[in-house]
Amino acid sequence: MRSKLAFLILVIGLTACGLLALRQQRLRVVHDLAVVHKNMARMDQDLLRVRVDIAQAITPQRVVQLAGNLGPMRPLGVDPELLPARPASDTAIVVVPPAPEE
Repeated sequence: MRSKLAFLILVIGLTACGLLALRQQRLRVVHDLAVVHKNMARMDQDLLRVRVDIAQAITPQRVVQLAGNLGPMRPLGVDPELLPARPASDTAIVVVPPAPEE
């Protein structure tokens, strides 16, 4: 009888220790998550501050000046050599019919 009682007390004690360990792990995870959220909020504030600094430093005139410093520009993905040539206003377009078969 005493061995059964000792075994029961031991099992209850081990179960309690296991539950306490799980609770501690859960608290540690919640703490880590709170730290990550705090860091994210700080990084968002830093990003917003940098965006405001950029917005204050760039004006339309400054963008035009920077673009002018880069040299002549053309649309991306359009190769002027591959575009069809436009006929001049005084040039007529002649359509040649196919030769008759013999």
